[in-house]
Amino acid sequence: MRAPKLYRCHKCNKVERHETWPHPDNPMLCCGVRMTWQRIAGTYNKEHKCDIRCTSAKGPKCNCQCGGQNHASDWSQLGRPMSEVLSS
Repeated sequence: MRAPKLYRCHKCNKVERHETWPHPDNPMLCCGVRMTWQRIAGTYNKEHKCDIRCTSAKGPKCNCQCGGQNHASDWSQLGRPMSEVLSS
Protein backbone atom coordinates (compact mmCIF):
# COMPACT_ATOMS: atom_id res chain seq x y z
CA MET A 1 0.00 0.00 0.00
CA ARG A 2 1.32 3.42 -0.92
CA ALA A 3 1.49 6.18 1.67
CA PRO A 4 -0.88 9.12 1.18
CA LYS A 5 0.55 12.31 -0.29
CA LEU A 6 0.24 16.01 0.49
CA TYR A 7 0.07 18.21 -2.59
CA ARG A 8 0.89 21.93 -2.33
CA CYS A 9 0.41 24.87 -4.67
CA HIS A 10 3.29 27.29 -4.20
CA LYS A 11 1.31 30.17 -5.69
CA CYS A 12 -1.76 30.12 -3.42
CA ASN A 13 -0.45 27.78 -0.66
CA LYS A 14 -3.42 25.40 -1.08
CA VAL A 15 -2.87 21.90 0.37
CA GLU A 16 -4.67 18.68 -0.58
CA ARG A 17 -4.26 15.15 0.81
CA HIS A 18 -4.77 12.25 -1.59
CA GLU A 19 -4.89 8.55 -0.80
CA THR A 20 -4.39 7.58 -4.43
CA TRP A 21 -1.76 8.83 -6.81
CA PRO A 22 -2.82 10.55 -10.02
CA HIS A 23 -1.63 9.16 -13.32
CA PRO A 24 1.61 10.82 -14.53
CA ASP A 25 -0.20 11.99 -17.68
CA ASN A 26 -2.76 13.79 -15.49
CA PRO A 27 -0.77 15.82 -12.89
CA MET A 28 -2.37 17.77 -10.06
CA LEU A 29 -2.72 21.40 -11.19
CA CYS A 30 -3.56 24.55 -9.27
CA CYS A 31 -3.22 28.18 -10.40
CA GLY A 32 -2.15 26.86 -13.80
CA VAL A 33 0.96 25.08 -12.49
CA ARG A 34 1.78 21.56 -11.33
CA MET A 35 1.44 21.05 -7.57
CA THR A 36 4.43 19.61 -5.71
CA TRP A 37 3.94 16.63 -3.40
CA GLN A 38 5.47 14.84 -0.44
CA ARG A 39 4.62 11.48 1.10
CA ILE A 40 3.11 11.64 4.57
CA ALA A 41 5.69 10.21 6.95
CA GLY A 42 4.01 9.00 10.14
CA THR A 43 5.76 7.86 13.31
CA TYR A 44 3.72 6.43 16.20
CA ASN A 45 4.29 8.31 19.46
CA LYS A 46 2.03 7.37 22.38
CA GLU A 47 3.03 10.56 24.25
CA HIS A 48 1.47 12.91 21.67
CA LYS A 49 -2.30 12.79 21.34
CA CYS A 50 -3.66 13.16 17.82
CA ASP A 51 -5.49 16.50 17.57
CA ILE A 52 -6.14 19.43 15.23
CA ARG A 53 -2.39 20.07 14.91
CA CYS A 54 -2.20 16.73 13.12
CA THR A 55 -5.47 16.73 11.16
CA SER A 56 -4.94 20.32 9.92
CA ALA A 57 -1.22 19.94 9.23
CA LYS A 58 0.21 21.37 6.03
CA GLY A 59 3.53 19.56 6.28
CA PRO A 60 4.25 15.85 5.68
CA LYS A 61 5.71 14.76 9.05
CA CYS A 62 3.51 13.22 11.75
CA ASN A 63 4.69 12.22 15.21
CA CYS A 64 1.61 11.37 17.27
CA GLN A 65 -0.71 8.52 18.32
CA CYS A 66 -2.18 8.12 14.82
CA GLY A 67 1.19 7.42 13.21
CA GLY A 68 0.13 9.37 10.10
CA GLN A 69 -3.30 7.79 9.65
CA ASN A 70 -5.16 11.06 10.38
CA HIS A 71 -2.42 13.43 9.25
CA ALA A 72 -3.74 16.35 7.17
CA SER A 73 -7.13 14.61 6.95
CA ASP A 74 -8.89 18.00 7.08
CA TRP A 75 -7.64 18.53 3.52
CA SER A 76 -9.41 15.48 2.05
CA GLN A 77 -12.64 13.52 2.30
CA LEU A 78 -12.90 9.89 1.25
CA GLY A 79 -9.93 10.29 -1.06
CA ARG A 80 -11.39 13.39 -2.71
CA PRO A 81 -9.75 16.79 -2.41
CA MET A 82 -11.67 19.30 -0.33
CA SER A 83 -11.93 21.63 -3.35
CA GLU A 84 -14.09 18.98 -5.08
CA VAL A 85 -16.14 18.32 -1.94
CA LEU A 86 -16.89 22.01 -1.39
CA SER A 87 -17.81 22.64 -5.02
CA SER A 88 -20.29 19.73 -5.17
